[in-house]
Amino acid sequence: MPLFNVGQDAIGGLNALNTSRPLYLLGAAAYLTVSSQQLEAMALLSLNAHSVGFAVAPMFSGFIRRLGYLTFTSVFLPLIPVS
Repeated sequence: MPLFNVGQDAIGGLNALNTSRPLYLLGAAAYLTVSSQQLEAMALLSLNAHSVGFAVAPMFSGFIRRLGYLTFTSVFLPLIPVS
């Protein structure tokens, strides 16, 4: 379960880069010497990649819930008494 959580956090962290990349591309920096259509296409690609990452990251959360349920209902692991 912790590995799934680390995977979800890694995808979410990398996905945050996709939200800031269009700001750098469309910021009219001097080193960006390509046409404006190419810059807009790269910015749109980053935003589309963000939407894909935003859809993929919650899948790991579903795995965590299912594994947690299976762990809770298993008879292999002893239950922790709550007083």
